[in-house]
This record gives sequence, C-alpha cells and structure tokens, in this order.
Amino acid sequence: MVRPAVLWAVLALALSARAAELPGQGGMVTPQGTPLAMLDSEIEITVHGAIVEADVTQTFRNDTDRPTEATYIFPLPPDAAVSAMVIHTGTRTIHASIEKREHAAERYERAVAAGLPAALLDQERPDVFTQSVAAITARGTVEVTLRFDTTARYTAGQWELAIPLVVAPRYVPGSATGRPTTG
Repeated sequence: MVRPAVLWAVLALALSARAAELPGQGGMVTPQGTPLAMLDSEIEITVHGAIVEADVTQTFRNDTDRPTEATYIFPLPPDAAVSAMVIHTGTRTIHASIEKREHAAERYERAVAAGLPAALLDQERPDVFTQSVAAITARGTVEVTLRFDTTARYTAGQWELAIPLVVAPRYVPGSATGRPTTG
C-alpha cells in the first residue's frame, strides 16, 4: 500500500512536532501549548452503499492580539482515505492538494516565513493525522473542513460506522516503574 504523502493547502506550512510530542489536550494548540477556543464542530455523513464520505468541519478562534499558528491532532478510522481539505481564515480560502511530504513541508515553511495563511495535513500513523494552520489572524477564526472516505461494516445483520473523535494514548509495552500513571 502506498502511504499518502501529505495534503498540502495551496499555501503550505510544517511544524516539526509529531503527535507524540504535542500536548494531550484536544483542539488546536499553538507551539507554546496554548489551546485555541473551539467554537463549532460538525460532521456531515453521506452514505453510498458501504462507502461513507465524511466532512468534518471545526471552527477555532485566536483570542490573542497577534497572528498565530496552531496544530490539531485528530483521529480517523484506520481504513480512511483523506480526499480534501479546505481552510477559511480571515478573508482567505485555501484548498488542499496532495504533494510529497518533503515538498509540502518546504512550501509550508516558505509561506510561514512570508507570513501567509497556510495549512499542512500530515499522516502520523494510519489512524492519526496532524493538521497545522499558520497565520490565523489576531482575534480571528479559522474554519477547517476535512473530507475523508471510509467503509461501513456489515455485522450480524446490521450496518455499523465508527467515527473516532479522540486520539487515545498509544500502548507502548514496557515494565512497571512503580510511579503513578498519567494520561
């Protein structure tokens, strides 16, 4: 199976952080660890037989007096394929295109350096993605719509669809340390 490279929004960005390094809180988080307020979250599902098309739209607000960038870690079903991403920030609308990871990251970094709105969607593992958005306007909002396709499962005479909404801690085998657990 060929791993999807990256969905890159017409102006690109890249953070060096990976899912395991980012804070465990939900929503969009700045590089300093400050969360942006989530104003709205909607999921629209269209079913075509066993194929399901899902549009997840979330709106966040930058409550600071300066433009910022933020990263959002989100789960998808393990068999999902991302097919589109659209970002609305300020007066700009950014439509994504698929590019190789390195090229998308370079374009994103150039856009960030120029102070332009940009976004990067990156696959961390088969069911976890990070989405980074740059130049979110001061006191402004950013609306992110992610479209993906997945399959419904037919089990025991019923159709089932599971859309994950939380990235759970990943199991890492090891030995007990006797310290209290976190997370």
